[in-house]
Amino acid sequence: MKTYSPEVKAEVIGSWIAGSSLNHLASAHGITKSTIQGWVKGRTRTALVPKNEKTPEDYLDDIAWRHIDAGQLATEAILRKATDAGWLDKQNADALAIFYGVIADKQLRLLAAFQRADEHGEAALTRGSG
Repeated sequence: MKTYSPEVKAEVIGSWIAGSSLNHLASAHGITKSTIQGWVKGRTRTALVPKNEKTPEDYLDDIAWRHIDAGQLATEAILRKATDAGWLDKQNADALAIFYGVIADKQLRLLAAFQRADEHGEAALTRGSG
């Protein structure tokens, strides 16, 4: 029985979920159709364009905004940790300097993006009308 790497298996399953046919995947990867059927059994496919008539770009925008939201929550949690004196006392100066530099850089870049957008009479970082 032939074995396949987790990467190949993940690629094939991901392609099937995204809409590729079993025949195409079997031909493209040199894997029997029955093997692929076993891998995808019980899984559901994801429509690239949901039934609400969103375009692929809208769908990708939604994913990007979810990542931004998750990143913001993570950033807030990290910044809360940075206000904990006990945690701060355990850090070395080099690590704190890098930590501060990264946070300050990102904050300044965000502020600059808002300022540039405002100077052009545009809204900054707004979500689509959805």
